[in-house]
Amino acid sequence: MHDLIRTCHERARSALGATQAQVEHGLELHRDSFVCDLFAFSPRATNRYELEHVNQVISAGGRSDEIQEAAEDAARLGPVCDRQVRQDFATVLETTGIDCLVSTVGLGPTMRRGLRNVARFTYLCDSLAGIVGKASSAEAVERLYGHGERCFVWSANNPPCMGPFEDGYDLLRWLDTYYFLGIRMMHLTYNRRNWIGDGCTEPTDAGLSDFGREVVARLNDRGVIIDTPHSGKQTTLDAVRASRAPVCASHTGCEGVFQHPRCKSDEELKAIADSGGFIGIYILPGLLGDPQQASILTLLAHIDYAVKLVGPDHVMIGSDSTFSIPDPEDVVRQPAPRARPNWWSLWGPNDLTGDPKREGSEGSLAWINWPFFTVGLVTLGYSDEDIRKIIGGNFLRVFRAVQASAADRFRQ
Repeated sequence: MHDLIRTCHERARSALGATQAQVEHGLELHRDSFVCDLFAFSPRATNRYELEHVNQVISAGGRSDEIQEAAEDAARLGPVCDRQVRQDFATVLETTGIDCLVSTVGLGPTMRRGLRNVARFTYLCDSLAGIVGKASSAEAVERLYGHGERCFVWSANNPPCMGPFEDGYDLLRWLDTYYFLGIRMMHLTYNRRNWIGDGCTEPTDAGLSDFGREVVARLNDRGVIIDTPHSGKQTTLDAVRASRAPVCASHTGCEGVFQHPRCKSDEELKAIADSGGFIGIYILPGLLGDPQQASILTLLAHIDYAVKLVGPDHVMIGSDSTFSIPDPEDVVRQPAPRARPNWWSLWGPNDLTGDPKREGSEGSLAWINWPFFTVGLVTLGYSDEDIRKIIGGNFLRVFRAVQASAADRFRQ
C-alpha cells in the first residue's frame, strides 16, 4: 500500500510542475486547515473474513443483489475486526489530511438498500471510535475537529423514492426517518427521472415536479442540504428558486470546460452560488475531460473556471472517489457473475468512459493525493484565505446556514 501511495504522490507532483516552495507551502497549509471532501466514499478496505464471505456467496450461487450486498459489506467493514486493516484505514485518512468526509450512506432510491447501508455505516462508525466518527451538525463537525478527530457527515444519493409507499405523504415521512437516522445532505434525483424531477441524463428537461417542491420544503424544514449533482438543468434551477436555504451540487464539473451530462452550465453554477450554496468539483478523469489527457491539471482547470465565474466562496472539491486498500494476499477474490447496471442509474453508453491511464487510481487524480490538490490551488495563485474556503471552510458556512433555516423543532 505504501508503494502505491508513493507512486500516486510522485505522479501528482510531476504533473503539477510546482516549485519546491509551492509544494512546501501547500502541504503546510493543508495540514493547518480544516479539510472537507464534499462527496467522498469511505476508503475501501477488505479483510480476509469479509472476502471469504463474498466468495462463499458467489460459490453458493447467490443472487446478484446478495453478491452486491456482500461485496459492499466487504468493502466498507474491513477495518472492524482486523487490526492491520484498521491501521491501514487510519493511515489512508491521515495521509489525505481530510477532516470531514461527506459520504453517501443512503445508497440508491430503494429504502431496503438505503437502510442497509445506513446500518452498515452505523456499525462502522460505532466500531472505529478514535479514528472516525459521525457528525450530524456543523457544531459536531467543529467539535470533533477541535479534538483532532475525523468525521463523516452522511448524505444520500437519492431520496427513498422506490418503496412500498402509500402515497406522497408517506414518502415525505420517510424523509423525516432519513433525517432522524442522521442524513444531512440529499440528492433530489440521480440520473433518471423520479417523483421529484428529471435527472441529468433524461432526454427531457422537465424540471421539478409539484411534489418535488414539497420535498424541497420538507428538506428545508429539516435542515438537510439539497444536492443537485445528478439533477437536470431545469430541476436544478427550479430547486434553487423553490428553496429558502442554500443549494449545492456536491460533485460535478463545469460545462464551460467539458461538455458532459454530469457537468453544470454557467446558469446553474451562478444560480447555486446566488442561493449561497457551493459547487464541488469531482476528480474522475472521464468526467473532467478526455480520459486520455485528464490529470490534476484538468481538475484545477474546472476549479479555476468555477472560481472565476462565481467566486471562491462557492467552490469546493467533491471527489466522488476514494482509495482502495489492496486486498489481503492470502485470499483470492472470485469473479462475480456479470450483472445488469442498476435500473436507477440511467448512464448512457458514452457517459462513463473509464480511466485508461489509471490516473484516478494510481495517478495524479488519485484520492490519496488530496494534499496535492491544495498544492495545486497554491500554483493557481489563490490566497491562503481563499484556499481554506475551497478545501473546507465553505462547507461549514453552508451547513450552518441550512441548519439555521430549519423549522424550530429541527434546529440543533
